[in-house]
Amino acid sequence: MSCCVGTHSAQRRRRAKHRFRPSTAVVRRAVSALPSAGLEGAAEPASEGRPVEITGTWDFKWPLGTEIRVAFQKPPASMGLTPKEFTDAKGIVKDLAASWKLPPSSGIRFCFLDEDLEPPLGIDNSFTDQHRSPFLPDTPEKIPYDVLISLEDLPVLRVDPFRGAGAEIEEVVFPVSDLGSYARRADYGAPTTYIGRFGVFKEASLLDYLQSPVGRHVVVHELGHVLGLPHLHQHPDLLPACDREKFYKPLCSIVEIMEKQLGVEVTKKIVHGHLIDPWPGSPDYSDWVELTQEIRDAHQRDGTLASVMTMPNYACLLRNGSPCPASGALPDQIIQEPGALDEEMLKRMYDPFAQL
Repeated sequence: MSCCVGTHSAQRRRRAKHRFRPSTAVVRRAVSALPSAGLEGAAEPASEGRPVEITGTWDFKWPLGTEIRVAFQKPPASMGLTPKEFTDAKGIVKDLAASWKLPPSSGIRFCFLDEDLEPPLGIDNSFTDQHRSPFLPDTPEKIPYDVLISLEDLPVLRVDPFRGAGAEIEEVVFPVSDLGSYARRADYGAPTTYIGRFGVFKEASLLDYLQSPVGRHVVVHELGHVLGLPHLHQHPDLLPACDREKFYKPLCSIVEIMEKQLGVEVTKKIVHGHLIDPWPGSPDYSDWVELTQEIRDAHQRDGTLASVMTMPNYACLLRNGSPCPASGALPDQIIQEPGALDEEMLKRMYDPFAQL
């Protein structure tokens, strides 16, 4: 028995897990360069003077009508979490998932499964299976899921064999999630979403953390990524390219603030990749919401942005944003639910009638 979260109910469908993995997050192919035979659903021929491209969200948006089956991986014994605490933690995540209101016409919804996967094997077991659940090929049936959530404390190491030779091992220090249907590329038992405690927040119990403002923000934010949403503060049209870096505080100040507030070592790469640079390092994303001049002006004036797809301490990182608390704590106002921009993004991505 499973509990579905969304505006529609539908018969559950089994779907084969995708085993391919593109070499980059943004797939760009000129249709004219592809063979014409066998291209089901190929784009219409380009109008003269404009090439037709497959780009942006084309390959990680969930198909309309998808029931996104979400499973949890049991935490390792080292966390000392009781079965009741684990159940309560899952309940908090399920309740927060209901804050995402998808367009009714999309037919997309979260469906949380009752079955949980076993804890990760751990780094001492093998190089490639260190964060997969124990699974034997002769086991009769796998749990059929699309997204696997880990509540394990961070940092953890995960193996990504597609990152290139010498870079396969990645340290997950902040909560993170595979974008949209990219979660289906992961091997069975490898978490696709990490929302466990990190940095200074490991001082609290898991339940207290998940119910705190930053914990609620993290869960809702990462579920937004599960749906395919980017960081809205990295919208390429939000700030002029020449002024983007000037809009934020000096890099050294950002690093200091983030490390003090979050308790995690921050690098220049993290600051640029998750805060300053346009998502995901270029403006190629096919469903960006159109920003009004009023939205841009308000953001450049005081950092206002109606989106949970920002960082919890975002305002503190801006030159003209809200001042940081003197104690080094996070700001009092942390966005904990989807905003108007998030809802409009979902509409553009998943409402089949939005562009008619």
